[in-house]
Amino acid sequence: MPRVKCLEIAGLLIVMDFVRERAHIQIYSGNPKRPAAECKIWLDTLEVARSRGFNGPTLNRILKLVEKYQRELLNEYETLFK
Repeated sequence: MPRVKCLEIAGLLIVMDFVRERAHIQIYSGNPKRPAAECKIWLDTLEVARSRGFNGPTLNRILKLVEKYQRELLNEYETLFK
């Protein structure tokens, strides 16, 4: 059974799931099965791996929020998946 952690912040669903990739989060707006927008952000570099549906200002706001909580998110990821 895969381990998954979901958080809801500022109306966005933030999902951590374990796959054989480096630490990352996936963010969804709307229903995660059919999201209106989604993106994947690498937690170590804060790079956007992919994005669909978020406009520039919203994506920048998301990146600032992830940057603010980067250390906590990385710690949580390591606790869940190491």
